[in-house]
Amino acid sequence: MDNNIEAFIKPRKLSEIFKESLQLPSILYHYTSQTGLIEIVQRKEIWATNIFYLNDSLEFEYATGLIREVIDDYMTSCCDELQKLFLKQMNNIASSLTHFYVYVCSLSEEGDQLSQWRGYCPNGNGFSIGFNTSELSGRMVKYSFGLLQCLYDKDKQVEIIKQAIDESMSDLPSNLDKSDADTFKNSINEIAYKVVLRASVYFFPAMARLKHSTFHEEKEWRFVALYSEQQPLPVYFRKGKSMIIPYIRIPLTDNQESINIDRIIIGPTPHHQLAKRAVQVLMDSNKIKCEIELSKTPYRMW
Repeated sequence: MDNNIEAFIKPRKLSEIFKESLQLPSILYHYTSQTGLIEIVQRKEIWATNIFYLNDSLEFEYATGLIREVIDDYMTSCCDELQKLFLKQMNNIASSLTHFYVYVCSLSEEGDQLSQWRGYCPNGNGFSIGFNTSELSGRMVKYSFGLLQCLYDKDKQVEIIKQAIDESMSDLPSNLDKSDADTFKNSINEIAYKVVLRASVYFFPAMARLKHSTFHEEKEWRFVALYSEQQPLPVYFRKGKSMIIPYIRIPLTDNQESINIDRIIIGPTPHHQLAKRAVQVLMDSNKIKCEIELSKTPYRMW
């Protein structure tokens, strides 16, 4: 990847891409297993997964399909041939990650949600870790992660995609000198390169926000990072159900101090008090002070 692309990517903050005022919840919860809880507490880090390898394999297809649908609508109503040319280019890159690596860390507003226990935690082996949103955001931004709220309403999703299209095409010139064919062709190629690059920078974070309406009760928020090949953190790999999963590890502290956790909710389990006591010992041994609660969800997994 050349330096021009690097220079373009680095200044792009998610707050600049999506111009909106978000009402942040005071606590966001990360659902995980016993292994996940131990790794977070002892390693003092949280993981972010490459967007292509999330649990829901159809999620990315839903997002790219909707983006293409909106682009097609634009092309139908567009009378400018130059704009049509670049819209076609956008359509081509809507599902391409050739130059970019998008990593996602998922959390929820809800700390004791039945669908989350079912979907993300092994039977009788789940926890939701409550982090202070502002504090965690401060840590994540050091590694270029921005916090985005997932969208489940299709009208709002279309609005975000239109915003991405408009922003990515905002630098298109109103006219070009067509008197010199070679100069015109070179200008078109140069502009097309920049517009497609800009579209990529807008589209991939947008894709990370778009989820089908059937998932609305999850009330998901995501820390999202858009990296180039020169990403600041090494890539690790873990076993998946059907493939190897690439992910990165984000440090939750810069030194040997204990990490901050506000609350831990222990998911449905047949051994409530023993489970709670074990978590308390784990927290004490790692000098973490936090509330420890049992799930109130009436759900039996065993």
